Amino acid sequence: MRVKVSAALTPVAQDILVTGHDRAEIGFLIFSSVPGWRKLAGVADDAPAAGVLEPTTVRATLRNGMQTMKADRGGSPTYGARALLMEESPHIDAGKIIDKGYINQRAVLTRRAGLVEALHSEKPVCGILRMAG
Repeated sequence: MRVKVSAALTPVAQDILVTGHDRAEIGFLIFSSVPGWRKLAGVADDAPAAGVLEPTTVRATLRNGMQTMKADRGGSPTYGARALLMEESPHIDAGKIIDKGYINQRAVLTRRAGLVEALHSEKPVCGILRMAG
């Protein structure tokens, strides 16, 4: 399932893929708009993505955007409780984007199974944003 990117996350999120269909909590793989994150972090247009995604302002924007998305849905407890901001966008040549421009959910979840496991791990994992219930 694909989630519409909330205005609270635009332009910093390009797309959101839902995970956790068979788990206790819903998760989001958030495909970032690196130019948007660079602008938010106040770094050069050619700064490496890895250095852009960790600043406090970027993580705060992500957290606030997720809280806004949850509130927009009436505070549903079945809405995204955890998220992972992806540095790399899905690629059409890897089968992750279908010809109409949509994310191939099965391909992404299969190819990034390790990240999905980390996202849903009970142990704290670096880079995973967990929302309070």
